[in-house]
Amino acid sequence: MALPPLLKTELQKAHQVLLDDLGHSLTPRQRYRIYRALESFDDDSTQSLRDHISSRRIKLDILSIQKVLPLWTGFFPHDTLLPRAMKVMEDSLSGLTTRELVKETWRSVNDESEDIAYGDQSHRFQRRVRILVAVRRCLEEIWVKGDAFAHAMEVDFKDQSPIALDSWTSDAVQWAADAYRDNESGGFDQNRSLEFWIWWLDEAVPAAWRVFPD
Repeated sequence: MALPPLLKTELQKAHQVLLDDLGHSLTPRQRYRIYRALESFDDDSTQSLRDHISSRRIKLDILSIQKVLPLWTGFFPHDTLLPRAMKVMEDSLSGLTTRELVKETWRSVNDESEDIAYGDQSHRFQRRVRILVAVRRCLEEIWVKGDAFAHAMEVDFKDQSPIALDSWTSDAVQWAADAYRDNESGGFDQNRSLEFWIWWLDEAVPAAWRVFPD
């Protein structure tokens, strides 16, 4: 399934921005342009459009979280919460889960992330918080099926400067990126940041587009 011209153009622009940026990162506004291009496809059905938008965005969230899974399993090899949440998210793309299960999983992930945020402040637990919040954001996207939450995110991305955006309203992709590029000193590794975003542009976004066959 070929990428649409608009999406190709936005990916090329983002590549250049990423290389020019000293921190090697993509701002919410830059990602917003890609998200909008990701939603472009030929279909006259409004409901179908919502489903396509939601499923492609969810797939992009899942891929981004999967990118940081080795960090999780390296720290917490016996943890069962994230594998259960990942299965719920993946099953949602095939219609094999329920809203009740999504909501129940969201509550478990939310409780765990808040407990850690107000507890252990070590590097590995802070990284765990970022991954958990990424999962939580993805579950929220599934819960609303691309309606209210997606609209709120788009308003934020379009109308607010990156500095004005509260980090706790970032999307799943941003939280996953932060977990991936986090370093032991509490800052961000620029090389790791570049590695993540290059992968995201070259592999994750095209894979999300191809969720639906021709």
